[in-house]
Amino acid sequence: MRTLHTYKDKGSEYWYLAVPFTLIFGAMELETLQAICMQIPRATESVKWDHNLVFAVGGKMFCITNLDGPLMFSVKVPPDSFEEWTLLPGIIPAPYLARAKWIQVQQPGNLSRSEIEDLIKESYRLVVAGLTRQMKKELGLDKQ
Repeated sequence: MRTLHTYKDKGSEYWYLAVPFTLIFGAMELETLQAICMQIPRATESVKWDHNLVFAVGGKMFCITNLDGPLMFSVKVPPDSFEEWTLLPGIIPAPYLARAKWIQVQQPGNLSRSEIEDLIKESYRLVVAGLTRQMKKELGLDKQ
């Protein structure tokens, strides 16, 4: 929310616009990440390990984020682009998940919303590709 303020100092009147930090620096909020993940077919959301919000399909996670502290999220990437992603500022191999080619985006503001959406959708596609044929059929994803 932007708010117009005034203040007076030594007889002069000043006007300024108060703009939230997130509007200036493009920081992403948890609700935005949730909206992106939950628009994906058959996505589920659950809290695991007390402080992580997990988005999954067929019981397999495709995105995980923290519920406390600054917003960061982890996603699976194709093996051939894993190293390339981890060379970008604000992106590291995801703790505990890097061996499965997951990255952690520590500074989502460094990426555009469309880049974040593409990352999440690619992670989802990779996870769906790894589901059993039976699970894909049960979820109605066997035609993808």
